[in-house]
Amino acid sequence: MSEKPKSLQELIAANALIDAFMGSSTHTPRQQHPEAKVEAILASIESCDDIESLVAGVQFDVQFMSTDRDTNTTNGVGVGQATTTPVQFETLAARLSRIKSLLYNERTAENSFAQSFFHQASQFKTVASALLHAILLTEERTRIFPILLSNLNNIPFEARKDVASIFNYLLVCGCVYNVGTGGGVVNEVQMEGSSEATTASYTKTMLGFVEYVYEHYEQIMRPIVNGHHVTNAHGTTNFNKEAELDATNADAQNSSLRTRTLPLQVNSVDVALHCGSMYRSTLRHPKLFAQLISKPYSELFIYPFLDSFGPHSNFEVSSDGLETLRLIMHPSSGG
Repeated sequence: MSEKPKSLQELIAANALIDAFMGSSTHTPRQQHPEAKVEAILASIESCDDIESLVAGVQFDVQFMSTDRDTNTTNGVGVGQATTTPVQFETLAARLSRIKSLLYNERTAENSFAQSFFHQASQFKTVASALLHAILLTEERTRIFPILLSNLNNIPFEARKDVASIFNYLLVCGCVYNVGTGGGVVNEVQMEGSSEATTASYTKTMLGFVEYVYEHYEQIMRPIVNGHHVTNAHGTTNFNKEAELDATNADAQNSSLRTRTLPLQVNSVDVALHCGSMYRSTLRHPKLFAQLISKPYSELFIYPFLDSFGPHSNFEVSSDGLETLRLIMHPSSGG
């Protein structure tokens, strides 16, 4: 004999018990419970295929981080003590993870993920081109990477890797070999089954992102270099030489610029390694390499590797720093 259906009163009472168990002091429906709302948001992000929506969400999340940095600096609070809520970090991490997944899936799909993913009438041939367009859409969007890079030590562990992966992907999606050797030769990545239009889109996207990095060079490279500052075995950081710059230096402008590279926080080792990989990705492109070795950027962004990161007491940081120096001194050996 089948069980008699429960009455409406019984269902309401059962929901009230569940809500009380979840910690609600009022009879809030389960779907309106804060934890349930967060789970629903994260689930929607994981299934989202709209790059524009994902980037808009990242922009919303990083705005809080930017506001926290400004507020904390004004109030004398350390940068590492941001007041961004855990929920904002969760949604940021979820969106970055989804963007990275979409980028890399278009490379591994059997039948050109990009062509099957986008409608034929779309102006974008690849996920990468859609992502670059979304980033460059507004002036506020162009600040996403500088803010993320400046807060790399504060965001969740997995999100740090995703930021580096997205940054590196956009710098190499159109080429793999011989970029940054000075010969100007670009060998395009040929995916099995990919069309000429798709391949051209990857190259155009990569060059567009190179131009973006070039136009925001100091905003992007400064936090990448500062991300190498890690506590050594003695509990101190290896940037004393930079801190001891002579204020009476004849070239006051360059001294001022170099002082701006002093870190506002001490980072974990994994942040330094992610920053190292992003730094080396910029060396692949002649335009960015020429910018690096020009004045005053050579003093800003190369000298710290000679003064601090190469001779760092942490083996991982030192090895990574020496590898970066090797590619700076011998760019043709980077592949």
